[in-house]
Amino acid sequence: MPKEDLPVELGPNELAFHFVCNDGVSADRLGVFLQRTATVARRADIELKVVALHDGSLTVVMTALTRSTKAIGAEYSKSPLQATAAVSVIVAALVTAMEPAGSQVQPIAKAGAEIVTQEEVERIEVITVERSVVVMDLKRAEIIKETTSVAKELREMRTYSFTSPAWTSDMAQRAIEGNLSGVFIDVEGELHFRPSRYNYIVPVRFSPNFEGNRPTPGTQLTIHGEVKFISGVPDHIVIETARQDTE
Repeated sequence: MPKEDLPVELGPNELAFHFVCNDGVSADRLGVFLQRTATVARRADIELKVVALHDGSLTVVMTALTRSTKAIGAEYSKSPLQATAAVSVIVAALVTAMEPAGSQVQPIAKAGAEIVTQEEVERIEVITVERSVVVMDLKRAEIIKETTSVAKELREMRTYSFTSPAWTSDMAQRAIEGNLSGVFIDVEGELHFRPSRYNYIVPVRFSPNFEGNRPTPGTQLTIHGEVKFISGVPDHIVIETARQDTE
């Protein structure tokens, strides 16, 4: 379907991702991108459903439905007024999340940048009945790639600059004993843990036995788990339990 016809075909509760390309997009990369789009939508209490795919330059049409904040299992609201508002909210959230500003690159921005740089996609647009917005192109993708690379170098520098057998041993022992306090932080969309009193961050993994709500970035907790090492350097921490910090 030609891009020019999309606004006419879309309903007030629909939006479309238009990937300007000749050979389509790999299912894996498209799946990751749509999954991260759904994550952005859920943060705004909106549910997205794919309802159509169009050939030519790949176009994915999605319906935006507001969700009940009191009962996720309740019937979705489908009134045109509320649906139009939902579309406006999600488009604004997508534009913000994919903007290559600052040092924090959102997961959806990374996914979009990878599609543009790896799939020979000229740009990605979000189209509604009211407007069309370019959310990713080669210029944005290159900025995101550079920002991500710098963040990775900084993280690796922190990892190896503050490595000391004495404190890594202490950190590991406190984790086993269940009294390792620290804060959870987000690094490029991946949850990390920074132990109190240490200028060090380590990626987080959760044990299959972990119960309850998983910690979110900014949460200060005391954890019980196991630090996994590679070549004497903490590689990640497996968390069994997490409780309110008492320190």
